[in-house]
Amino acid sequence: MRLHSDEPPDDESTGAEHALFFSQIWAEAVLRHAARSNQIGRDHHERLRAEDHDLSWTDPELPRVFRDWWAEQHELVWASYQLERWQARLATERGEASIEQDDQLKLLRNALEHLDEARFEGSAAYPAKPSDSLAKLPTGSLHVALGGGTAFTIDIERLVDRARSALTRIEREHTAELDRREQAAAEWYLESQWRG
Repeated sequence: MRLHSDEPPDDESTGAEHALFFSQIWAEAVLRHAARSNQIGRDHHERLRAEDHDLSWTDPELPRVFRDWWAEQHELVWASYQLERWQARLATERGEASIEQDDQLKLLRNALEHLDEARFEGSAAYPAKPSDSLAKLPTGSLHVALGGGTAFTIDIERLVDRARSALTRIEREHTAELDRREQAAAEWYLESQWRG
């Protein structure tokens, strides 16, 4: 068994160790993308406020900032979905109960993946076919606009909480493994001293 998921899987790694490794990768990615999305969103709003105060000036960076923000939120959704899939794989590998799947996250991820197939009207994307993931979203469409603490249709804090929970579990397991190894080493030492 590898000591920590920071160590890349090797030829003797189990499926559970691979799942743990990828769970940590995607949980950390969720936190990075959420932080970056929040930072870019704040920058975007500050630029909009500055523009409101001086209508004669237009910030040439505003469109780029919005594009960065949009892409970051897309990556946040992707990372969150990957985390969910790897957490499910980890539970399967360990014979644990399945984790609760977020159907809205899956629909949103699918809708974003197939956004190039959508029909656009104004700032919204509508499904080209009734069976499209866009049609199954709560609003039946996806607005291209951002804001309000959501990554499109999903609460960002909920995604962050799931990622933090996964990382906390991984860290607890790491600490327990270190404690187990330390206890085994101490017992070995005491036994070797007793035999003398």
